[in-house]
Amino acid sequence: RRNLLYYNQNVPIKSLLATPLLLKSGKGTEESGKEVFGILIIDSLHQDTFGDKEKMIVSLVSDRIVEMIDRFQLSEKVYLSSQELNSFYDFAQRLSSTSDIEVILDHVVDTFGRIYESDFIGISLVEKDNGVSHLKRTSDGMKEHLEDLDITHGDTLVGLVAGTGGAFHFEDLSSRSRYRSVFGKEIDFGLGIKNLKSVLICPFHEIAQGADDDERAVLGCVIIGRKSKSPFNEGEISLAKIICNESAKSMTASLNFQKVKELAIRDGLTGLYNHRHFQEMLSYTISHSDRYSSRASLLLIDLDNLKTINDSFGHQAGDRVLTAVGDVLSSSLRKVDIPARYGGDEFAVILPDTDKDGALAVAEKIRANLFRVPLKSDDTEIEISLSIGISTYPVSASDKDSLISKADRALYESKNHGKNKVTHFEDVPLKELGS
Repeated sequence: RRNLLYYNQNVPIKSLLATPLLLKSGKGTEESGKEVFGILIIDSLHQDTFGDKEKMIVSLVSDRIVEMIDRFQLSEKVYLSSQELNSFYDFAQRLSSTSDIEVILDHVVDTFGRIYESDFIGISLVEKDNGVSHLKRTSDGMKEHLEDLDITHGDTLVGLVAGTGGAFHFEDLSSRSRYRSVFGKEIDFGLGIKNLKSVLICPFHEIAQGADDDERAVLGCVIIGRKSKSPFNEGEISLAKIICNESAKSMTASLNFQKVKELAIRDGLTGLYNHRHFQEMLSYTISHSDRYSSRASLLLIDLDNLKTINDSFGHQAGDRVLTAVGDVLSSSLRKVDIPARYGGDEFAVILPDTDKDGALAVAEKIRANLFRVPLKSDDTEIEISLSIGISTYPVSASDKDSLISKADRALYESKNHGKNKVTHFEDVPLKELGS
């Protein structure tokens, strides 16, 4: 044929890779027992584009699509129109093409919006360490200030689903005497949730080999709402579970990939960022400051007596001190701040959008918080203190290397005048700078 079916004009295709999508059925050939329901095609304007690697990737993607469609055949309650089925095919392909959790969430919201009659769709993710959830996506655009608000798992419907791991369907939310809030009063008000009647909430279960649904951790959930008292039928509920299960596979893979990436940029002992990532983020922060004409500050932090602690109590005690400093830094800073282990007994903190006064306040907070940490070796109390040097961009320095050098000079001033002090480079006497 002159044209490929999916082009409406002549396109000079030089390479083409195609694989059939085969579903198990009694309607196929007796030999295979499978039926071709579609073809996955990739083409290129260049010759000899596709090799063994590309063939393997296409094969894996086609297997994933077939696996998802097979699930529909196993559920007699699911009926889709051709348009809805196309939306699901598209969803399957898009999930297979990304490992970015943010892109996955966009695809999930979009797919639910195209398949379901709804007035609201939202996705929340569980923050495991804190036992709360956070709203991550809505069908009508995310209101940024809502993303930072905690969704408690006590008296909200999202918390109920996160805690039990089961899907919930409410035909008339307004008639409930308990668990009437979906995300919490503040978020519900901001999103107009009070206008919803029929609500379906379905969890994303972390994919763990050999584990049943009730044994798998809940990653989050999707919330689908209607303003009318139009209940979700069994087919819609079954389909939501299928979509959530397939989404959870990609979400689990993405989160695991992110964990591996995190390990590459983290210090193994303290859990803070390592020196290489610190350097990258400092360059980024300076570029950000230049772009928005803002200030950024750098703290260089030195443990005053780590060598003495190692000599007196052993290196295990010294490691506990380093870990304690890492914990104090993490708990004393904003989410946007970047704490790192600079090397040995030195730490660094990047403070975006922070001037001299703000940086001094943060440094004093860190120093005071560490002073309150009780550390002992056997029955002997270990005394720990910090010396901190600060520089601020672009007031103290005009580039990254100079910013580090100025903070290091301020740190020397703190160490040289009794230790356990905080010094900003701008406060170092001129006569000291010349020495």
